[in-house]
Amino acid sequence: MKKKELEKIKLWSDLTFKTIGYRKNFDIIIEGENIITEYNGNISKLRMVERKLPEIIGEYSFSTWDVRTAKLIGIDVSKLMDDFENEILYNEISNNSSEISLDLVNKIILIHNVVIAKKYRGLGVLNEFIEMIYRDFYVNDNTKIFTLALPIQYNKNNLDYYTNHKYVKIKNMVNDSEDQIKNVIASDYYDINEFIKNKPDRETNEYKIFSIAKKCGFNRINESNIFLLNPMEVSDRIKKKWKDIMLIKKSN
Repeated sequence: MKKKELEKIKLWSDLTFKTIGYRKNFDIIIEGENIITEYNGNISKLRMVERKLPEIIGEYSFSTWDVRTAKLIGIDVSKLMDDFENEILYNEISNNSSEISLDLVNKIILIHNVVIAKKYRGLGVLNEFIEMIYRDFYVNDNTKIFTLALPIQYNKNNLDYYTNHKYVKIKNMVNDSEDQIKNVIASDYYDINEFIKNKPDRETNEYKIFSIAKKCGFNRINESNIFLLNPMEVSDRIKKKWKDIMLIKKSN
């Protein structure tokens, strides 16, 4: 096995996904929203050898929709998505509802965004995140996993969040003092300003992110920015990775 591939597998084994989920047990703003569970999380790289706290290398957000319960209590999932007027992901799904057929599934997983620090892009971290979603939330063919493949410079909600509101706390040691802890604006920490500035050629920028989604096992729905995960591609990757790990162990 090539050195580069070995380094990737070593990185993957050092990754952790810390996810926080919350579900409203009642409706606050929109009727029926209690079937939605929201999740936010960080992707971190362990640094036990250096005796440091894990290094945050990315973050993500996604939601799960309990369509089975929605049908049980008479909630129209398509209408519920229409009620979220400012959510691009929901709007795109609603616009392609005839192709998606939400009523025929029991569970929907919607990946809203994933951001990875520049240093760790192209090393399979995104695939590891998708694999985590698959392992922890995919049940069977009645589970559908969607993502919005839209460059951040064209996603007004994410753009505003990462450039104006989201900060990353940098803490290396458990006993770091307040003076040693840094708070860095997310657009700088993840080095995404280059994407924000690169706005003119939308077709090229979208092609790049479409290609990334395809490599992760997603297929585009119509001419939209919505992509549906092919679970077989993820399971095949898991089996291949496991074989590679076993070969490495035998060679040692």
